[in-house]
Amino acid sequence: MFVRQYGNGASVCFCLHGWSGDHRTFEALAEVLPDDARLYAADLPGCGLSPAPQPWDLRSVTRQIVQALHETDSDSVTLVGACIGALFGMCAALETKVVKRLVMIDAFAMWPWYFRVFTAPVVGDKAYAGTFANPVGRWITNKALTARRAEGSHLTNGFAAARHQTQLKYLHIAREIKSPREFAPLDLSVDVIFGSRTFRAVRESALIWQQVWPRTRIWEVENTGHLVLQEAASEVSNIIFGGDAWREQSQRTSNVTQS
Repeated sequence: MFVRQYGNGASVCFCLHGWSGDHRTFEALAEVLPDDARLYAADLPGCGLSPAPQPWDLRSVTRQIVQALHETDSDSVTLVGACIGALFGMCAALETKVVKRLVMIDAFAMWPWYFRVFTAPVVGDKAYAGTFANPVGRWITNKALTARRAEGSHLTNGFAAARHQTQLKYLHIAREIKSPREFAPLDLSVDVIFGSRTFRAVRESALIWQQVWPRTRIWEVENTGHLVLQEAASEVSNIIFGGDAWREQSQRTSNVTQS
């Protein structure tokens, strides 16, 4: 996996982008990175500068994420996942003990109907092509989703340069995750962040995640939509790096370094 590092602090934050994104999703967060942090922004397998997984399945994707986590040389990592990147990050956290905290940004815990359409036999590919694989479809879709984004944001812009077969494959891979209860064994500090104008399925998902982990902290960022990280990077940074959970991780890292 291609991973870009920002900062040289002792405390590690490892980030996974969402659907149609790449490591550049986290440039806005990197710009407001505190001095004690080191941020790794990855391209999921087959996205951006990362080669495709072999084979295309959840196990292969998870294995590569775990390897990249271990390459940070830290045993205390905050894993930040945007949208479906959070799901793949959780799969990796089940396979390694280095993840101590999970931050989910506008992450789904359910499979909304509009994703089911794109993975449906026969019509799925055509529905995707009409929605995301041509500029007219992207413009119409972005216009239709005005209520789900801040003014000036573009929800479908990432698909312009995306590998469309890759995006479809990731939807099918995500369907291998059958239930959010699969992640109940994770004993982590969990934060869920979403924009006040995001999709209803995301808002409802936040409560589902809290049912999985009752101590989950839920953060709603006002006047932002699904792209809350791009629309309110400072507010998201304050949640990730400004609270007790980050200070506790920083203290653990400091203790390890001193020993």
